[in-house]
Amino acid sequence: MVRTRQIAFTLIELLVVIAIIALLISILLPSLSAARERGRAVVCSTQLRELSTAGTMYSNDFGMFAPCIDNYTASNWNSNRYGLDWLGIGDQFGAFNAGDPLNPSTGNPQGFAAAPRFGLFWRYYQNEKLILCPSDVAGPYVPNQMVSPGNGKFSYTMVSIMGLRVPEKIPAIPEFKSEQISPSRAPLLVEEHPDGMNNQHKEGNFGAGIVPSPDGGDKLIARHGPMSPRWGIQPSGGAPSKFMQGVSNIGFADGHAESVRPNFGFGKTHLLSGLAGRDGLPNNITGMLYYYGINFELLRFATPEP
Repeated sequence: MVRTRQIAFTLIELLVVIAIIALLISILLPSLSAARERGRAVVCSTQLRELSTAGTMYSNDFGMFAPCIDNYTASNWNSNRYGLDWLGIGDQFGAFNAGDPLNPSTGNPQGFAAAPRFGLFWRYYQNEKLILCPSDVAGPYVPNQMVSPGNGKFSYTMVSIMGLRVPEKIPAIPEFKSEQISPSRAPLLVEEHPDGMNNQHKEGNFGAGIVPSPDGGDKLIARHGPMSPRWGIQPSGGAPSKFMQGVSNIGFADGHAESVRPNFGFGKTHLLSGLAGRDGLPNNITGMLYYYGINFELLRFATPEP
């Protein structure tokens, strides 16, 4: 009788192999996670480009940009003439109510559940998935976070002062020594921070209101990597605090999109640095428009085109 020797791993050998596999996984997972996030960021930028192209097509057809939500409260608003806004949502007053998805006249803000199918851009893209960033998730509002849950419905909002404006009549700041800004430098759609979208108002409007808030209005969110540390100072003063800031996507009035690392901060506890804002105002719409050379004051107080 011939005895055969059975070949097998010892316990120590198995533990070594498992440890090596675990080490490789720990090394590869961050790279895979970063690759997935880069993919989501590209998808987000592509969606904003398509939506901005829809806005450009609308302006080509009608000679002006579509109305924004702020136009609902403007003295010259005529819903019979202009219809709903770009997203199909009215302004919000009081408690949130999604409404009937088949009836844009229900809900608070009006038309939330029905959006974007009744919006003025809808005919140009007709894909509900385009309005939600793949990195955005539904969740409660979290203040002062660059990567924060959204409302799970839409991530992109229209720069309010572009509503009902003629593309060739975007005023430049005096420092540019030019009267007009090219649509290629005029932000039309942005990724908005839930500070404006999800705290009290679940809308699609990026603005500062008729009277700008002390911190300069709604904020961009920079949820896409690569993330990098940044220091900010509270408006009331005190010691600087450190936070992680990523990349935001912006769609411009000529139909292209860009990925930018905002220098505008993002909330009441973090101020801008450098040349990103005017008169000491933090991040937000005011700082962003100034950064791109647009005269916020002339646009804000001008009467939209008839």
